[in-house]
Amino acid sequence: METDRIILRPWRDSDAEVLYRWASDPDVGPRAGWAPHKSVEESLEIIRTVFNDAFHTWAIELKATGEAIGAMGYGPSCECNLPVREGEPLIGYWVAKPYWNQGICTEALRLMLDHIRETTDIQSLISGHFVDNPASGRVMEKCGFVPTGETCIDANQYQGANRPIRVLRLEIKRMRYREEAIECVKDHVLQIHKQIYAKYEGDFDRIYTEGYNSKSYTGRVIEPGKIYELSYLECTCPKVKCGLRNHPQQCECSRQSILYILSQLEPDSQFDVRIENTILRGSDRCTFRITKL
Repeated sequence: METDRIILRPWRDSDAEVLYRWASDPDVGPRAGWAPHKSVEESLEIIRTVFNDAFHTWAIELKATGEAIGAMGYGPSCECNLPVREGEPLIGYWVAKPYWNQGICTEALRLMLDHIRETTDIQSLISGHFVDNPASGRVMEKCGFVPTGETCIDANQYQGANRPIRVLRLEIKRMRYREEAIECVKDHVLQIHKQIYAKYEGDFDRIYTEGYNSKSYTGRVIEPGKIYELSYLECTCPKVKCGLRNHPQQCECSRQSILYILSQLEPDSQFDVRIENTILRGSDRCTFRITKL
């Protein structure tokens, strides 16, 4: 899982020294309910025990440095004192102090939530933050978590015996990218592509040089008969235009729309479509690479 700035990836033993560097800071752990690390050896043990679930716990790696700068994850809430529903997972995260107030936690949490929506059947998530750490709550609310109106005390947390926790919950809405993409393009957009396909008699080399050449989009042949590139010079997603979407991973809907159109043009062929760049990632265009298999 990645954005332009960060990667969520499994923890490694080789992260122990940098984990200790950040996790030994007394301003970091206690805000999230855990004690500062006392040695590199302790950090290594944490990686091998607490952080050893590669399917639910990730290091937040900053691409610019290649270093882990925090953690993101979710898992069973059986050891916490929050008012959880049966089987409801708890989320947790932290980021190193030098990277506070840069939107990294929000970016990483959105990335994990997209992953949860796409790969699990989880219906809701619970979380909480100490009331003396409101910044953590702002991260949650930016990502859709809603305060339940409850507070609790969880003495299991480090320094948690006398610190109220504000409880928030996220009701998961499934991201049905494929269905949404089909609904968006099945009428008008699909007909345009069918007309271009018919005009050039299914010759993809001509389609991607002559047919896809307008003020809105351009095509390019990378390898004749096999690999092509399609670029949109502005974002065409109506939900982005009206402000309902702003995360690069949600461009999966556009990728699915291209796959659907190709399947309608050539039902007996197989295609691979990959996102190269998107405007939501900071590029000046949305670019997709299409490979005819």
